Amino acid sequence: MSTVIDKTVDYEYPEIDFGLDDVPDLEPRMARLLAEGKRVVKVRYIGKPAWMLLGHKEVWDAFLDTAHYPCSAAHLRHSEPTMGRNLLCLDGEEHRIKRALVAPAFQPARIREYTERLLRPLANQLIDGFRGRHELDLVAGFTHRLPLQVITRLLDIPAGDEHRLIEWIDGLFLYPWNPELSSTHAARRRATT
Repeated sequence: MSTVIDKTVDYEYPEIDFGLDDVPDLEPRMARLLAEGKRVVKVRYIGKPAWMLLGHKEVWDAFLDTAHYPCSAAHLRHSEPTMGRNLLCLDGEEHRIKRALVAPAFQPARIREYTERLLRPLANQLIDGFRGRHELDLVAGFTHRLPLQVITRLLDIPAGDEHRLIEWIDGLFLYPWNPELSSTHAARRRATT
C-alpha cells in the first residue's frame, strides 16, 4: 500500500509507516532514538501522524494525561466506523459513567468465578487437544481460539456458530488496514443480527 507522505509534518523516520510497513531493524532504530535522548517521537501510523512513546515513564504519563493523549482517539479512528461508539471511544465523565455500569462484571470475585468455571476448563480442553502433536502453532491453536471460545460461552452462542463470530471479529479488527473488507463484515454482521 502506498501512502503519500505529508512533508509538512516533521516525522521521525518519514519513509516508514509504522502501522503498515515491516520494520526488520526496529530495535536498532529505537536504540538510536533512545541514545539521542528521544522518548516521544512523531511517526506515521496508517498514513496519519501518531506519537511513538519509547519509555515506561512516557507511556505512564500519557495514560494519566487524557487531555493531551485521549485514549479514545485511536478507537474513534480505528474501531468506531465498524463497531460503533463503544466504551473505548469515550473519554472523561461519559467514559467514567458507562464504565461504572459494566464494572461489576469485572470485579475480582467475578473474575475468579470466570477463571474456575470457564477460563481454566476451556484452556485445559484446548491444551488436551495438543496431545500427540509434535508441532504446534500456538497462536492458531490456543491464543486465537481461547478468547473466542470464552466469548461464545459467555454470550451463549451455539458452538456451531463460532466460525461466524471469528469471521466477524477478524473483519472488524482489520478496519485500519482494510476498511472495505471490514465494512463488508460489519454490514454482514448487522444483516444477520
